[in-house]
Amino acid sequence: MALWCTTPGGNPVGGGGELAGEWQTANNEGHKAYVVLKSSGELQSVQFWRLVTFWVETNENVGTWSRGGEKYLYLHYRGNSGLPQQVEYTLSGNTLELRMCDRSDSDTSCNTVTATRGNIASTKKALGTVYNADTALYTKAPAWALKSDPTKRIEFAANDVSGGEYYVSGAYVMVWYTIGTRLFLADVNYQDNDDDQIITSVKSTAELDYKFLGSGDSLRLSLSPILSNGQPGIADIWLPVVEHDDDD
Repeated sequence: MALWCTTPGGNPVGGGGELAGEWQTANNEGHKAYVVLKSSGELQSVQFWRLVTFWVETNENVGTWSRGGEKYLYLHYRGNSGLPQQVEYTLSGNTLELRMCDRSDSDTSCNTVTATRGNIASTKKALGTVYNADTALYTKAPAWALKSDPTKRIEFAANDVSGGEYYVSGAYVMVWYTIGTRLFLADVNYQDNDDDQIITSVKSTAELDYKFLGSGDSLRLSLSPILSNGQPGIADIWLPVVEHDDDD
């Protein structure tokens, strides 16, 4: 998941100084989001999504950042081997404006994100019940294919999952979260409210026991549906989907 568009440009120069901190970029009824610029140079994304009566948190180290002079930030996203993205910034008190441009051969489109200095711990406390979403489900692999039938795939993102209908029949819009070793998939109803999507109800759910097996080329994801007695059933084994460059 990218925080911003990933047009590369420039070279990292200098340190962070007063730019380091927790910057809130969304404060909606159904979604809160922070970009964290750590003084160590780490770039972090923290998001909260409301699921009717509780919230789900994703917390992900997405790359590194640095400052170039008094005008530009440079963002280097994890997994992107190209040049870092150049972002023009303006800092005024506790307000940070970030201007990002997506350039092509024929056009340039830009947008501005306004962030305010905030406090993640205070935001989380005010939300009440918050469960985590294990971001390893989408950082370890972009998608997973069922070993016994590779045409079946499941793909996790920060706030949704595709392919989850393998476990929740007839699901259309799905979200997910984790508690310990349990993975919950939920088929939901939602409504659009300007730039905010608000989940209004949960239609059906699936509970699975999940674990990662092996590492490197032998990495696998084990998903076991929870039976009526509360114990894991027979495990389905899912393999990482390997991305290939278009030129390959």
